[in-house]
Amino acid sequence: MRKIGIIDSADGLETAFDKIINFSKKCKFTDCTHTSEIGCAVVEAVEQGKIDRKSYENFLKIEREKEHFNLTVSEKRKKDKAFGKMVKNFKNDM
Repeated sequence: MRKIGIIDSADGLETAFDKIINFSKKCKFTDCTHTSEIGCAVVEAVEQGKIDRKSYENFLKIEREKEHFNLTVSEKRKKDKAFGKMVKNFKNDM
């Protein structure tokens, strides 16, 4: 799966996960994340066995990696700072 490449992920994802992409066109919402939305055709297809669960999990993982890669530097710093605060608060509560 790593050979798809995050930079060229749009074409790579469509080629490697064409079945998922085709089902995603039938989702109720255009901004569907294919994780928990009601009316998600992808989740329904996974539950019915029309899409292999392992392939679906790989698709979601690569989507998360793509999101992370596309974050700007300032967004990454903000996210890291928020995570650091959460860890600090957790340690202080113990």
